[in-house]
Amino acid sequence: MALPTWAVSWPLGHLATSTGDVPHVVAVVFCEVGEEIWIPIDGKPKSGAKLKRVRNIEANGHASLLVDQYDEDWSKLRWVRIDGAAAVVTMPADVAAAFRVKYPQYRSTRLGDTCIRVTPRRTRDWSATAA
Repeated sequence: MALPTWAVSWPLGHLATSTGDVPHVVAVVFCEVGEEIWIPIDGKPKSGAKLKRVRNIEANGHASLLVDQYDEDWSKLRWVRIDGAAAVVTMPADVAAAFRVKYPQYRSTRLGDTCIRVTPRRTRDWSATAA
């Protein structure tokens, strides 16, 4: 498991990609299936151009996903970052099913045929408390 238990169920992460000196960061939904992190490229309307995150991954092949928990009680702050190899792939059926379980919105919103697969190479995490 690449993600801690709390992060697996967390609804939102931030995906960072790059092809040079300037990172591109976007908020994403995600799920963990097997040892990999999956990020959908869903059917919601886009501008028509290929997404920058997709162009970056096709050019670079690396990505980071940050999942964090904020609380006004700063003793509850924590985050985990997964750095890994990224690829744009056809969405496997078991991954689509996992998205529909985690995000009920995908039962009525088109999920899309492709997704980003991040194969973790390094995991870093931090919490304000040792627990």
